[in-house]
Amino acid sequence: DFGALYWMAARTNVSCVTIGGSSALALTSWTTNGAGADAFTVAGNPLTNLAAGATTNIAVVFRPQGAGSFPAWISINDSGLTPFRLMLSGTGLAARINVTGATDFGGLLAGAATSRTFAIANAGSLPLNITGVTTSGASAAEFQLSGLPSQIAAGSSSNFAITFRPASAGAKTAALAFASDATNASYAVN
Repeated sequence: DFGALYWMAARTNVSCVTIGGSSALALTSWTTNGAGADAFTVAGNPLTNLAAGATTNIAVVFRPQGAGSFPAWISINDSGLTPFRLMLSGTGLAARINVTGATDFGGLLAGAATSRTFAIANAGSLPLNITGVTTSGASAAEFQLSGLPSQIAAGSSSNFAITFRPASAGAKTAALAFASDATNASYAVN
């Protein structure tokens, strides 16, 4: 068991395989299988010829691709035609960003302003660190963001405001992209 690890961090565990019996074996191939197989890789090349009673080490790297449980196993095939299974498990921990709020600011006269309150939530298992926000689009300068927190605890939310002040008549659109350490690191609000 690799334990719990932040998403995209890595941990290496080394397992020792001992050849029992009275015959030498050649480890000929290996495959990673199971629902969490993509989170595990074998470091180096564990394929080798082993004398009876000999041991070899197999280094496995766990790098979770998100939050949740990652069960898997490595099937090691040998010249004795008896596959060996090395069972693997690990848990990924992560923050997850979600933004809610009404994005239609309605019609306003040029120069007038209105604000809307939005909620930004962390649906993940770790604190969410917000490292920046980018406003883009033809009308980006007419939308101003205020009150954005830099961190939100796991399972919590916070509010921020967007003020819309059109400079001229016509439909206006912009997109906000939040940069963070969440599994969905960039989150756009249109």
